[in-house]
Amino acid sequence: MNAFGTPESIGESNKKLILNRLRTQGAMSRADLSRAIGMSFTAISSNVRNLLDRNYIRSLGAGANSVGRKSTLLSFNAERGYVIGVDVGRTTIRCMAADLLGRAVGEESLAHNPSADGGTMIDRLVAAVDGAVARTKVRKSRVLCVCIGVPGVPRDNCVYLAPYFTDFSLTALRARLARKYAAEVIVENGVNLGAIGEHLSRTGSRYDDLAYFSYGIGLGSALILGGALHPGFRNAAGEIGFMQLDPAALPRRFNEIGPLENALSPGRPAGRRRGRGSARDVQALLDAYRAGDGRARGLLETVSRDFAMAMINVCAVVNPQAVIVSGGIGKALGEEFLPAWNAHLARGLPFPPEVMLSDLDGRETMLGAVGTALNRVEAMPIDSR
Repeated sequence: MNAFGTPESIGESNKKLILNRLRTQGAMSRADLSRAIGMSFTAISSNVRNLLDRNYIRSLGAGANSVGRKSTLLSFNAERGYVIGVDVGRTTIRCMAADLLGRAVGEESLAHNPSADGGTMIDRLVAAVDGAVARTKVRKSRVLCVCIGVPGVPRDNCVYLAPYFTDFSLTALRARLARKYAAEVIVENGVNLGAIGEHLSRTGSRYDDLAYFSYGIGLGSALILGGALHPGFRNAAGEIGFMQLDPAALPRRFNEIGPLENALSPGRPAGRRRGRGSARDVQALLDAYRAGDGRARGLLETVSRDFAMAMINVCAVVNPQAVIVSGGIGKALGEEFLPAWNAHLARGLPFPPEVMLSDLDGRETMLGAVGTALNRVEAMPIDSR
């Protein structure tokens, strides 16, 4: 193999350098690109001509330079294609269509029944994608990638570790989407995508090392380390629900509902049996807590402390710069206990990160799915896009 690359691979790399510069820096002339990238004007012109012919970039006409011949400005063509980001939540599927700069051009939200059969789940997923695409008013052939966030860990044809969610075939889902779209389909853990969405946000983008906790019907976390998602072996990093609270209570065999997830399940803070309860129930309990109800105080302070212990244990291992808490229950508890969480971490860690609540209004998984789809499109060979 030629260590210096073939002419084709060098040409591909040069085109991507030009695309990336126009995508991230805005409109530029050929001379601007030559100076910024360090590529000869002749090579820039040749590659630009190819990208214009393929509709990857656009010509905006003459620039504003006052000396000499007016230069032609070039821009990244964000409307050459579209991506779809999907968040499959407990009872709602949220879907966003975005252009190649990540700007939303259409959204759809559909309710679904988490206990419905797998075929019905696939029907609702496809309907959500169709709805978002319909709102863009563009051809389905221009959808380049669909990224779907699901509860649990997708592997092979199944989704594992999602005890509160219906089982469905990933192969069947991809086949249904392939009937309508030529797009690549990515299926990823929703909490992982939530961490990516937070890292892409104004707040999260300040940190290269970030721990994300999602506390809702299920309990999970995900890690951004060195500016990238740390998926772990078999994509199961961050499954903190399996943290052990008591060695004497170690189960005789594996259970999909781990000890910590069982202890912090919605039923506990809501005062109901395991697996029941909601953020609304927790909010009612918080109202009672603030009114001086002794039972509510004892219950919520215990749950808050146990959740803080989980954060301490994760942070002791990975030493993140910040922790972001999301999920209906996590945010409801955080409204009251955020100062206590930060105090717990300050007492329990040598270098405590700041704990903060997500400000993305539950959209982080959908936004992370869009970002993941965009990254995949950027990695595709130019000739095949």
